[in-house]
Amino acid sequence: KGLVKRKEQGNESPLNIIACENMVRGTTQLKGHVMNALPEDAKAWVEEHVGFVDSAVDRIVPPSASATNDPLEVTVETFSEWIVDKTQFKGALPNIPGMELTDNLMAFVERKLFTLNTGHAITAYLGKLAGHQTIRG
Repeated sequence: KGLVKRKEQGNESPLNIIACENMVRGTTQLKGHVMNALPEDAKAWVEEHVGFVDSAVDRIVPPSASATNDPLEVTVETFSEWIVDKTQFKGALPNIPGMELTDNLMAFVERKLFTLNTGHAITAYLGKLAGHQTIRG
């Protein structure tokens, strides 16, 4: 509804949407759902004015035994990487601290899958063979 409202109001300034999810081409999948929900007369306008920008996020949020009861408290590891596909932006490329732009996002995704995620998968598979039900176990 918000995108349709932007169109109706004549707002032609670019809007870029980046879904920071732990999935390959997550924003492209989101775009498919958004486009399916739009009325036909808004689809071409959205294609022209809205960038659905894929990214690869590497930021681990370990479980923590918090000293507070604040449900919004989050602990993260120091290392983080946020790689964003610069070819999918509409308008000027933004300068956002921590964002690294690339024109070859899949190289970063594959590196993450075959290094970090492979180690996690091996741990899970070996744990299952040893009779564990969870990683924590």
